[in-house]
Amino acid sequence: MPATFYGLNAQALFKRPPSEWDEQLDRLAATGVGVVRFDTEWEAIEPRPPLDGVHTYDWARMDAIVSALARHGLQALPIIDYSARWAAPPPEPGLYGAAPPEPAAYATFAQAVASRFGTEGAFWTEHPELPRLPIGQYEIWNEENTTEYFEGADPATYAALYAASRDAIHAVDPSAMVLVGGVLATNVINPFGWLESFLAALPQHGQEIDALGWHPYYSFFSDAIASLQALRQVMSSMGLDPPVDVTEANYIDGIGPPSLLGELATTLPMSDCHITGMIAYHWSSVTPGKADPFAIADAGGNLKPVGMAFSSAVLEAESRGVPVPPPICESAPTVASAGAPERGRVHRPRRSGGRRTPGRRTHPRSKHRDAEVKRARAVREPF
Repeated sequence: MPATFYGLNAQALFKRPPSEWDEQLDRLAATGVGVVRFDTEWEAIEPRPPLDGVHTYDWARMDAIVSALARHGLQALPIIDYSARWAAPPPEPGLYGAAPPEPAAYATFAQAVASRFGTEGAFWTEHPELPRLPIGQYEIWNEENTTEYFEGADPATYAALYAASRDAIHAVDPSAMVLVGGVLATNVINPFGWLESFLAALPQHGQEIDALGWHPYYSFFSDAIASLQALRQVMSSMGLDPPVDVTEANYIDGIGPPSLLGELATTLPMSDCHITGMIAYHWSSVTPGKADPFAIADAGGNLKPVGMAFSSAVLEAESRGVPVPPPICESAPTVASAGAPERGRVHRPRRSGGRRTPGRRTHPRSKHRDAEVKRARAVREPF
């Protein structure tokens, strides 16, 4: 099993001073993963609208991130996420997760990222001293089936955004894999119904998607697998069989067994569910001493029990051949598309909403409202 099947989200890591990145990435790479997923925020790279049709991009931070990853032999997976303030819809410009009214504007930015960092990207020509690890996957938005991340969570609006972005990226890198942004399977109403509506709204009714991102946040292994079985049944019912990348997965530390990520890392690449990647959420917190129940390592990069289980499973999987897949999805009992499994759901934080002030982002990952996780209020700290 190649190392690029496995990855870690490292959004919080890149909030640290760059002087700390190398040590942390050494520790991260030692877990055996080959991919790092991170935010590529449109607003940060293009804070001002184009002037006379000319776009001006500030690549400094992303150049630094991609350089650091390349030095450690790690493949970058950028999330092309959220609106630039100037492109957000009225009447609340800059609202977190607001979909741009014109998909072409977002798609132009996505294309610019691929032009710089993709297969023929200018970045690699400018930096011959680095191992050449061009970006080959791009994730379009994140958890767009939630109002926390995509205002209104309208599947048709997202379908237009995905289709425009996929076309724009493929125009400069035809070999690129353009992922549907990770669909949240838990703490939302009927994620499968949303998915069906999204696929139906695409020009080719889903035949054109390169791969689908999926976020099965559950406390128990059996529930995470059940959500993947249900997902595959929904796709099959529409005549589709796209690759699925689990671009976020974890449980809350102390709720459920620490072995969950390890069990998924062992099972997913061997399954018949057409899983092409698993990226755990997430590496470590920003602040030493601050609780972060989703992190697999502490702020110093020392693995917690969940991280030890995950790394052990990853390293073992990479050392063996790929066996004949057990019949997990094809043999699953019929699951109604009314929603995901309920038992063991990890209840996710909701944002309070409101305007975003200049220089400060109102982040949806605020506090849990569920009683069972009150002691874990510091979950998924802001990036």
